[in-house]
Amino acid sequence: MRLFKTISKDVAKEAWSACNVAQFGSDPHPGKAKTCFCEDKPLYEPNLCADDGEDCVCSGYVTYGKKLNDKKKVMNFKDHVAGGFALAEVKEGTKSMSCSAEAFGGVNPAGEKDKDAEKACFCDDRKKVFNKDSLKSVTDLWKSKMEVATSTLSITSTTKVLEEVKTEIKTKTEEWTQTIEVQETERKVATEALEAQKKCIISAKESSKRYKLE
Repeated sequence: MRLFKTISKDVAKEAWSACNVAQFGSDPHPGKAKTCFCEDKPLYEPNLCADDGEDCVCSGYVTYGKKLNDKKKVMNFKDHVAGGFALAEVKEGTKSMSCSAEAFGGVNPAGEKDKDAEKACFCDDRKKVFNKDSLKSVTDLWKSKMEVATSTLSITSTTKVLEEVKTEIKTKTEEWTQTIEVQETERKVATEALEAQKKCIISAKESSKRYKLE
């Protein structure tokens, strides 16, 4: 049908439409018999607009999330958002934005487990799926998650410092104990040497007395 000259009209808001020149506003084949065909209007769905690192041409809202499913096939929009996503609105006066973590506040929607997974962006150009409220909700969600992650990292860092302090104390205690043991050994050796010297002196005096008596 589309091989021939045709005209079309969107009648989505109407239950029916007359098939005549007046209804369509012009005649594609003057003087010829014509007929009409009805095509179902495709359901609107945000389209894949860029891979990670590319620019997404869009004038509405842009999602940022995983690109591939478990079978390494490109996800459709439904699966893309189901796997977790970040959301941003293209700035007024521009017609594109970067499809990158930096453009979405440093968020990694794939999570720590799949942080290196390939990412992609989808464009809701007509703003039919998202609005200002959903943008705020998604943004607040990721902000909260990042704050929790930061707190967890802080706790982990503190725990690491405490473990290092404990190790240092243990090392110093072992060194101190070894020093005490060495000192005790040295004191014992010195005492034994002193006792031996005393015995020698006493023995020498006794020998001297015997010599004089003789």
